[in-house]
Amino acid sequence: PPPRGGGGGGGASSVLSEWRGNLAMMLLNRTPNDMKVMTMLGDKLWAAHGNPRAAHLCYLAAGLSPHVQLRGSTRMAVIGADHMKNPRTFMRNAEAMQLTEAFEYANRGSAGTKYASFQVAKFIYACELMDL
Repeated sequence: PPPRGGGGGGGASSVLSEWRGNLAMMLLNRTPNDMKVMTMLGDKLWAAHGNPRAAHLCYLAAGLSPHVQLRGSTRMAVIGADHMKNPRTFMRNAEAMQLTEAFEYANRGSAGTKYASFQVAKFIYACELMDL
């Protein structure tokens, strides 16, 4: 999971404050290590700024996928929701569920992409919608 706590000097805070531009540059100028760096950028954004949406964007750019089965290493359960702060209610976040459904749909034809763990979250979300 993203490390909690502060860290870094002035250079790190500059990277975090300019995270959008830095992520764009990494995507435009691919290197062998960039997926690891993008993941670390996401971890730092979440830990230092408490911003799961920014972190999730970095994780998606790094090629990570949502994984609803919560483990110690789960970085992204549903896109845009903070599963660490809200472990019992993150699946009730309608926008996050819809973002993850859109991601799942967009990747439906990709070889090796299966989101079996997301099916449980979709069922819980459907039950929530029925209660409206």
